[in-house]
Amino acid sequence: MKYQRAKRDSLRALTSEILPYEIPLPFDISRMYKFLRRLDFKWGDKHSFSVLEQRLDSPAKLWLALIFDPIQLGPGVLVANPGSQPNRREFNLASGGGPKSDLRHPYKFRSRRNNGKSRNLAIPHPHSMVQMASFIHDNRDSILYFTNRSSFSIRHPHRVARLQSKRDSVFSGLQESKPLGVEQSDLEYSHVSSYFSYRSYSNINRFYSSPEFQACERKYPRLLRADVSKCFDSVYTHTLSWVTNGVHASKNRQKQTGATFGGKFDHLMQYLNYAETSGIIIGPELSRIFAEIILQEIDVRVERELSHRGLNRGVHYEIMRYVDDYFMFLADPQKSELIEEVLAAQLAIFKLHLNDEKQLRYDTPLASHMSVAKSRMRADLTARTKLVFDPEDNDMSVDFFFSAKKAILDYKALLIDTELKHGELANSYLYELGHRRDATVLKYRTYLEKAQKSGDRRAAHRARLLLVSYLTEVVDVAIFIYSGAPSVSHSVKLTRMVAACLGELELQKFGTLDVSHFQGHVRREVIAQLSAIRDESSFGAHTLFLLDCLIYLDPDVSDQTLTSILERRGTEVADLDAFGVLTLLRRYSEPTTSSDLKNALLSRAGQLVERGKQHQEDETARAILLLSLPTFPGASAIEIAKAMGPGYSATSVEKLRGGRYGASMFSWNASDNYYERLLLKSAQFVY
Repeated sequence: MKYQRAKRDSLRALTSEILPYEIPLPFDISRMYKFLRRLDFKWGDKHSFSVLEQRLDSPAKLWLALIFDPIQLGPGVLVANPGSQPNRREFNLASGGGPKSDLRHPYKFRSRRNNGKSRNLAIPHPHSMVQMASFIHDNRDSILYFTNRSSFSIRHPHRVARLQSKRDSVFSGLQESKPLGVEQSDLEYSHVSSYFSYRSYSNINRFYSSPEFQACERKYPRLLRADVSKCFDSVYTHTLSWVTNGVHASKNRQKQTGATFGGKFDHLMQYLNYAETSGIIIGPELSRIFAEIILQEIDVRVERELSHRGLNRGVHYEIMRYVDDYFMFLADPQKSELIEEVLAAQLAIFKLHLNDEKQLRYDTPLASHMSVAKSRMRADLTARTKLVFDPEDNDMSVDFFFSAKKAILDYKALLIDTELKHGELANSYLYELGHRRDATVLKYRTYLEKAQKSGDRRAAHRARLLLVSYLTEVVDVAIFIYSGAPSVSHSVKLTRMVAACLGELELQKFGTLDVSHFQGHVRREVIAQLSAIRDESSFGAHTLFLLDCLIYLDPDVSDQTLTSILERRGTEVADLDAFGVLTLLRRYSEPTTSSDLKNALLSRAGQLVERGKQHQEDETARAILLLSLPTFPGASAIEIAKAMGPGYSATSVEKLRGGRYGASMFSWNASDNYYERLLLKSAQFVY
């Protein structure tokens, strides 16, 4: 693998720290990042920016106007530079948007968590995205200072990521590689997955399996678990300045502190959320960084207070905090109430509170149910997967079997025995199931190659059937697990498993009949899940992942099937939000496709665009559509212009399409490198 050092440009964080990882797979702002980089976009102050004059052609002007819609950019001012420096063109946003031009409403969408509860996640307006990315770059040293103070935090920015890798398909060179589905930390992408590198655990599942967690289980007899109640919804934005500047200075010298790192961060988080001070948007990594700074101050205070009371970390207790989840290991179980009291008191100073409903107590290590469950599920999956053959013997006999029915019974027994909730266990089980699938497929490749080279057509045919049967059974288990706890994390793991299985069949050059058998079975199961009645008027993010998986499996899925899914869920096209419209439109990417549903979706897109013009709370949904529709290949320029509304003509759409570089936010060809996209998505998951 070849790596190159990451370039420290001011917009690099656009591709990582700005968007929620729960957004649909085809939604992608890497093109907007490349577009702005090519223009050498630079902020002057918070209301002005400049770009290279020589690269600002007609298509680029149109794309730039869409990013800052509805602000009228105007012609801008030519700034001539002396010597050999290229001329730039400067735009003043205050001229077209007023003194509060950076005041924006985010786009809210529903996402279901692993515990079955839904919450509103937010996507900032593209204008806000660019501000956020620049803020991260300009204030990276301050961010790193204030997020490296706590000895409790086990997930926080540690340094600016050093490496950037070149794109290289996971489908190339697979004969010597691990099977599709193995999470490869060195997989190459066109951009880094994060502006910062994080310490110590980027995902909570790694923490549960870590030697550090297990060592604490052995050392301390009591484990308390707690979390901050509605942490992001409860954060009072001004408290960040209390941390960085002190409470007294923040309240009595607002003008002076407003120009500091803390004051600027407070203003940014307010204005991208329409000046809201009570709560911050949920989803972007930058929101977690904002909360981390506040929570690290609380950690420092808690450790200091416990020390004053004679309790020393590493001797009497160990506290580990993953984002807003606390794991408190105690040497003396009788100190439980004291620890909780100190933590609650320090949280209250910053207007935060513990969630009383989610406080749990365990006697370790035997009663730490999750550790027991993870160990047992691995053993169960290993026992249920039977693969026996002699790679050296010329005999073509093989014993290869996996029963979805028995695996599901094992899982049900595990739920009963550990008393864990399905939502708690499903995430780990899907991860372990995928890991077992990977190991089994890797081992089976040896036999499959042996059978195909033997010249025995019957043995080769049987070998193919056995693999198709195994992969089908594995996906059946995954779908069962998903059905009881649908969430974004679970839908991504399920979709990734489907893509990995299909990719394996294609890699081994299985015939159309074998591949179609697998595709058809999985397609029916996915449709059944999509048709299940859910308590959502529009599609939640977890449903959109599954819907996109259906389009990946069956690019020609019929209008009748999609309409039936909508009807079974009691949803109409008029109920769909921007994400729902775009995801369904991806089915109609072929220009020659004639469809009543496609026309209805374009009409709905036009309604949402117009609503965003009339109502500021819908302006980001409008921006997302305006930055996605021009590149939709399934409609003519006239049809797209109609959906984009007054002010856009077929000529302007043709210019947007004809430019060499654009800022489109949606990948209509997301089925290309589908598995790679899922790998990158999986790497971004926090839970």
